Amino acid sequence: MNLSVPAIVKPNTPDYNVIAESKGGDKNHVVVVDAHLDAIYGAGMLDNASGSATILDVAQQMKNVNPLNKLRFIWFGGEEIGLLGSAYYVDNLTSTELSHIGYDLDADVTATPNYTIGVLDPAGPDLFTGTVSNTFPNRVYKASTVARDQAIAYFDSIGKNHELFSPEGTDAISFNNVGIPASGLLTGQDCCKNQHEVDLFGGYLGNFEGNVPSFDGGCVDNPFRWCDNLANNDPTVLTFMSKAFATMVVQMAFDTKVMSASNNTVYSKKLPIAGETSRRFAAK
Repeated sequence: MNLSVPAIVKPNTPDYNVIAESKGGDKNHVVVVDAHLDAIYGAGMLDNASGSATILDVAQQMKNVNPLNKLRFIWFGGEEIGLLGSAYYVDNLTSTELSHIGYDLDADVTATPNYTIGVLDPAGPDLFTGTVSNTFPNRVYKASTVARDQAIAYFDSIGKNHELFSPEGTDAISFNNVGIPASGLLTGQDCCKNQHEVDLFGGYLGNFEGNVPSFDGGCVDNPFRWCDNLANNDPTVLTFMSKAFATMVVQMAFDTKVMSASNNTVYSKKLPIAGETSRRFAAK
């Protein structure tokens, strides 16, 4: 059989970020809440319509709330081809604009059927390699643990395990790289699950075809597989992950202490760092 697929390749086609802000909140104390709009192939309903829907729902729920910190919701483009949207965003802020951002929260895939529960930690292992490829100064790391521990506390409260992942490969790393604390959540892709993760979260080994080991990207990140549709999202997983993420957003929206963890001159250095006594959690 011969198959002809007419296509137009435009490598220089513009991509876009979509940005919305809360009406209330101190403009000098900004919490960025982000997800990425794009997907490599197919419908992209898991990666990353799920995370995009999560932050959209949080934005809608927060519209009648007057937060202490301004919330800036950003749907980034170009994540799948090199974090282009988030890198462009932080690189094109003025020094003053950059100094006003005190935190970033990233929702990168929130509904994987054969899920893991990943919480972003700047000192965590990379998702696919299992090794730590980045280190950050304490002002970035320590503040990043504040929202990290909020997520962990929520999962503990509903009897769910978790594991820590580096923000490497997510839009959160763009913020860490310019000195902004960040955390976030992800449920992994429908592939590559190992026995340790099955023990923690249930489900099954390998990818959606059951191949073990497998690192082929499952229904996403594969140029010849178009199954990342609505059926590739688990509504139960989407619900508890979105609630966990909303918990982080709400707490950070009213946290006046964590901003002092940055080196930004607009913040008072006399304020204590939220979560000063928090300990480092490991998956259990």
